[in-house]
Amino acid sequence: MILINSYGGAGTTVLIEQLRQSGVSLIFDGTDETKEAKIFKHFRMPVPSDCLGKRYENGKSMKITKAIYLYANPIDAIKTFYRKRQYQVDNEITQSGSSGSWVTLHCFNIAGNFKELSDEWNIEHYAAELQDYLCLESHFCHWASAEKLRSSGHSGYQKANYPIMYLKYESLWENLEKVRSFLGLSEEFVDNFPPKRERQNFDIDDECYNNLMKTYARLIDMQNSWPDCVILNKGVS
Repeated sequence: MILINSYGGAGTTVLIEQLRQSGVSLIFDGTDETKEAKIFKHFRMPVPSDCLGKRYENGKSMKITKAIYLYANPIDAIKTFYRKRQYQVDNEITQSGSSGSWVTLHCFNIAGNFKELSDEWNIEHYAAELQDYLCLESHFCHWASAEKLRSSGHSGYQKANYPIMYLKYESLWENLEKVRSFLGLSEEFVDNFPPKRERQNFDIDDECYNNLMKTYARLIDMQNSWPDCVILNKGVS
């Protein structure tokens, strides 16, 4: 079974949907049938092959054979998070008693410092803190270190013994053929993949952008130093 993971705002949902339509057996495929595995969609480090021994409601075991880790420019991802929060606020959609809790709940799901966040914050408030409360850098580094730490005998990574494709969201569409080959899919997967669209607009002012850059410059540099698409943990499955 295939695991698709990211810290969010990186095309995870659209890739899962297209793989599901292509008949790929996914750990979490966005449906109720695999809802027990939703926690692994944004898990902050490579998941053990046996998914911590969890089973689906029907008793079927979970077994990861390959994974795709998607990542995106953190500023764009955070803008996506706060756009979703603003949609909640504008439409008075309530979660956990608040209409502005989307980012806080997502922070919890990706094991960030959610207790440091306020549902009342907009993106300007978050940026002004100059802190990576969402722990996006930690999320990326945990996954990016998978092969090195597994090879060194690190106990926390030994059970993540499957190939991992690291794929930059901004170049997803240019690498669909590599995804197809990695997963052994037919050409129809590429042919039927929806065309690339611009992210929905969510304007921020210069001060907000500069504050986010101060917080995430190191992560952006790390991501820019990586190939747009690379497969690590080769030779294990």
